[in-house]
Amino acid sequence: MHRLSYFLILIVMASSASAQMYRVDNALKFLETDSLSAALREINFAINHPRTSNYARTWSNYYQINLKRYHNASLREKQDEIIPMVIEGYSKCKNLDADLAYLPSLDSSFRTFTQYYKDNAKQMLNENQLVEYIYFQEAYIACLDALGKPVGFQYFQLGESNMRLRNYEVALQDFQHAIEHKFREEESYLDILLLLGELERKKERELVYVKALQRFPNSEKLHHLDIHQALYKQLSFKAKSTITKRLEEGESGSDLYMMLGDANDQMGLYDEAIDAYQTAVKIDSTDFYNCLKVGTYLLHHAINNESSQFIDQSKRLLESCQKFDPNDLVMLQSLRRLYVETKNIDAFNEVNERIESLTN
Repeated sequence: MHRLSYFLILIVMASSASAQMYRVDNALKFLETDSLSAALREINFAINHPRTSNYARTWSNYYQINLKRYHNASLREKQDEIIPMVIEGYSKCKNLDADLAYLPSLDSSFRTFTQYYKDNAKQMLNENQLVEYIYFQEAYIACLDALGKPVGFQYFQLGESNMRLRNYEVALQDFQHAIEHKFREEESYLDILLLLGELERKKERELVYVKALQRFPNSEKLHHLDIHQALYKQLSFKAKSTITKRLEEGESGSDLYMMLGDANDQMGLYDEAIDAYQTAVKIDSTDFYNCLKVGTYLLHHAINNESSQFIDQSKRLLESCQKFDPNDLVMLQSLRRLYVETKNIDAFNEVNERIESLTN
């Protein structure tokens, strides 16, 4: 009797599992006939059942159904509701599909989905449409994260844009994410301190400042926080007079000359800005961020003035950055722009491939 009961239990369990797998397959059949409501109903049963929720096929179907719903949605608000479901379907299938029965086809589809947000984010940033850029960039980051790609650079860019739009609380989170992903930690700490200053959160600012100094005890940027704050507030004359006084008192670090360049740039004194920036990189030619900033500034100056005067120096500085951090996306994008200007097709293709490998 005991053995009979055992077999009956097995039969019931097998029947239950079979019924749930029927829902998984039935969902796909409904998808193929564009019966999306029915497909969603069936697949939602499957993803919430303890048996079928652990099958890659379940999540593959869930992904495909929601991707179709996403493309059929006529309103952005509706698409926004579906985006996390598309990402979840891909991520769960990726984690469960050990035999790679479903992932190759999903991977190609999901990368196309990701590319859409990447391209639109780039276009909106180029057109300085920051609100739209933030919308696309946030979705792009979520997709990159699902693909297992680094997202520190994207969070840093997002923080800069939210900072410009005075979305200070959101920008704080963005820069914190950049730090967590170990992207431009020193600069991210500086931006967080500037934001906390704007928000007048003095105690928190003091705590973050101590933490930042523990992480970067020799940081000139952090030791010159008051001047950076003045520059952020566009108080150019105040910043310049403070810098000049410190130089007269014997300070001569590269960061002072970088800030002097920033102050002159804000005042439209571009030749004086270039002189100050050039002095900064002469003092310390191993500072990655300063070399990158000056190299990019000189490149833009040459392009905007249709002059080749600073192209060679820009090239030396930007190419020298590669030995410090060959995968820095800001640096790679500046190099790509440089090679477009100098019509160096081979170098452009090489850099472009590196950018694509890091962002796709």
